[in-house]
Amino acid sequence: MKRLILLLFFLISFSKCYAVSVLHWGSRPFYSPDGNKIVFAAEMGRENRTYGESQIYVMNRDGSNIKRLSPYGRNEQLPIYSPDGSIIAFVSQKSEFEAREIWIMNADGSNRQPLTNNQFDDSCPSFSPDGNRIVFTRASVYRQRAWGDWTWGSWNIYIMNVDGAEERKITNENVYAFICPYFSPDGSSLLVDVTMSLKDRNFQSKYPDGTICVVDINKGLFVPIGENDTGYPSFSPDASKIVYQGRPYHREIFIMDSDGSNKRQITKEQRYNAHPIFSPDGTKILFLSDPGRDDDWGLYEVNVDGSNLHKIPVNLDDVK
Repeated sequence: MKRLILLLFFLISFSKCYAVSVLHWGSRPFYSPDGNKIVFAAEMGRENRTYGESQIYVMNRDGSNIKRLSPYGRNEQLPIYSPDGSIIAFVSQKSEFEAREIWIMNADGSNRQPLTNNQFDDSCPSFSPDGNRIVFTRASVYRQRAWGDWTWGSWNIYIMNVDGAEERKITNENVYAFICPYFSPDGSSLLVDVTMSLKDRNFQSKYPDGTICVVDINKGLFVPIGENDTGYPSFSPDASKIVYQGRPYHREIFIMDSDGSNKRQITKEQRYNAHPIFSPDGTKILFLSDPGRDDDWGLYEVNVDGSNLHKIPVNLDDVK
């Protein structure tokens, strides 16, 4: 009898451990245009870190009323609302061995449509201010890294209409990575973090690793405005400020003026923070944080002056 009780305890504990939903780098939380909801991605299976099936969820800003928008059976990440809140763009992948593609769906999860379909890896979609175009990143080379595993490389930035038509390449840099480009509020340029390969000395001489650049969407020209290992930049609603992840200080959240001046640190919690984004009214910042640097990510919100830092509860236990 004692063995049976121990076995049942183990099975229950294991099932809870395996079934728990977790946030991850690709969760990218994003406010709805009215600021009342947050869309994000979460992965089922804490024990399956190498490849977990991730779904897109939406919830109220306080963490209540969580709903799953993605079907099971695909890996979906990096969701973002259109400016009018009617559409969500995201990255979808059928299996670990297939490249990711850009998809869209209605804000309620209906009418899912792929926009790209090729042998390359597409990532980080973002809408233009008028909602008519989507910018995204694409890697064209699948290569082996020095320590043995494989990854996508030679990234560039592309743009297309919201229906997938008239796709064109904006940049021709073939860098190690572009981290989630975002449009400027006037739609004329992009804000992006450039991460280059250490072997690419020519590019490194122009843009040190982790350089925030403004990119002209018509000419593909880069204008550096910040460096020293910075990342995940995005504009404030009035384009006067840029929020980003900075170093040193453990990857904390920073704000600077749109010309790169007047930098100030917002968080001071010694955490790994990512994907900061301004609220629609420009008064708060939403971001991902991994306090213990052990892949135990959470959603956090803070005022732009650094006050009222708090965690937003995400409980997916009862979400079907």
